[in-house]
Amino acid sequence: AATTAERSAESAKQEHPAVFDVVSKAQVLRRQGKAREAVGLLNRELEKQPDDVLLLTTYATTLIKLDQMSVAIPYLDRAVALNRKNRNTYFNQPYVEPNVNRSLLLISAKQFHEAAEILREAAAWLKAAKSDLSLTYWEFGWLALFDGRMERAAQRFAYYVSKRAAIEPVIAMFCLAAYMLPDKKDYFRKCFDLISAAGCNDILSGQYYCVIASYLDPERMHRFKKYLLTPKLVAELEELSIAVSGVRDSFKVPLTDQMTRRLLLSVDDKYCEGKYRGIL
Repeated sequence: AATTAERSAESAKQEHPAVFDVVSKAQVLRRQGKAREAVGLLNRELEKQPDDVLLLTTYATTLIKLDQMSVAIPYLDRAVALNRKNRNTYFNQPYVEPNVNRSLLLISAKQFHEAAEILREAAAWLKAAKSDLSLTYWEFGWLALFDGRMERAAQRFAYYVSKRAAIEPVIAMFCLAAYMLPDKKDYFRKCFDLISAAGCNDILSGQYYCVIASYLDPERMHRFKKYLLTPKLVAELEELSIAVSGVRDSFKVPLTDQMTRRLLLSVDDKYCEGKYRGIL
């Protein structure tokens, strides 16, 4: 049987078929590498419905894919403002996509307090609506980290990894949050269990895998060295080590305390304006 949310979503599509059809076609074009065609399609529909939040958000994010940030931001700001008037709902369903995308741009620009304010407002609306939608976005994990709620941040990031992907920003911020918890070993080991099956093909994530591996028990350490620490990753870590410290073995597991702190300080600077430097 269909859930209430599914029935509402289907009802929304029936009430507003043109928008959903256009957005679906634009998303297909984006996946095909035809973002410019998607922009044209969305722009034509926006001329008919300039206040549709879903259209505005999709148009803005498509422009961002084309590196047209300055053009995209006003549309995204408009979407956030209209979404606020609608209590962060779209056809009576919780909708925070414009808020999350705008906060991501602000985080990237190191405008952390502005990003936090947008996400706090969205989180409050989702809580009032008894929605768990925030779990699907790592940006709410960042908000917990920025606000000093380390355990909640670590839990959010671990959940994201379990359901979505172990992308570099999430792994990096998970390491920062978990490191500042008294039971850090437990968190690192649980995270390792989530990521170990997928392997690691990304050197940027790989350096944080080394942080996680530094707190593993012997059985997990064996799995790390056998399945994740591939010859390719070892070679890339050695190159990165030479670049950042002038020696080849800075990423040898377990990492030294100095190397761990060095990595986490860079995460703190990038995502939290260095507010935890005194703790690290």
